[in-house]
Amino acid sequence: METTHLHIAADLNQLATLRTFIRDYCAAMQLAGEITEDVVLAVDEAVTNSITHGYAGQAGDIYASLTVSADRLVVCLRDNAAPFDPTQLPQPDLSLPLEQRPLGGMGVYLMLDLMDEVRHAVTETGGNELILTKYLVEMQEQSFMDITVEQAAGTSVTIMRLMGELDGSNFQDVIEHGKQIYADGGRDLLLDMQQVPFMSSAGLVALHSLALIMRGDQPPDPEAGWSAFHALSAEAGNLQTHVKLLGPPPSVDRVLTKTGLKNFFAIFADEAEAVASF
Repeated sequence: METTHLHIAADLNQLATLRTFIRDYCAAMQLAGEITEDVVLAVDEAVTNSITHGYAGQAGDIYASLTVSADRLVVCLRDNAAPFDPTQLPQPDLSLPLEQRPLGGMGVYLMLDLMDEVRHAVTETGGNELILTKYLVEMQEQSFMDITVEQAAGTSVTIMRLMGELDGSNFQDVIEHGKQIYADGGRDLLLDMQQVPFMSSAGLVALHSLALIMRGDQPPDPEAGWSAFHALSAEAGNLQTHVKLLGPPPSVDRVLTKTGLKNFFAIFADEAEAVASF
């Protein structure tokens, strides 16, 4: 067995460091592909919950260890936050309309769905120990989030291009860019996601906030969870007409599919076709 350890502060800005740590270890262990990214997403969601809800803005520590054996990869996460067992949360009913979905829970749902085993225990100091196991094979490089905005030539369509991993540390930057686009008179937005190798549940909040902004509504508090999404069903056919997506890669497409959000956004592979569709 090969084990590696990481200690980070309970700070959302450390999430990219955590993801890089996991990917580097998986690469060294010659693991690749979908399994690696499943582990990255599951751990990101678990640690985001610990930082956001467990420590709730207080200083703290996150301890992570990864161990690979012949048939499995085991991640151990420990913190000193108030005890919370995510395995006891009820699974969301993805068949429900958005306005009927309960608050929150999608990050935990993704974590439980992506891992083969998840076990929780209270530590000797009263914190949390979460053991995530993935049965065993590709690694994607970490990239910072860069946001550029441009006008599609000869049209009123604004293109927002994202480059980097969309997570809890930067999703509000995407929302703020959307607010500025609307304030500048933009009403139709094409979100270029071709260079987004990773999206956590925080990215879902960003997408829905952009949809609300571009139709003139106030985006909700990100802490409002699934209650923030009820307004999406107000549009005919539940398909967003003012925000469309360009080229989300397979890892992002899987998150949209697993959470039922793919049904609410028109997705295009060709930019010219996407712009012309508005």
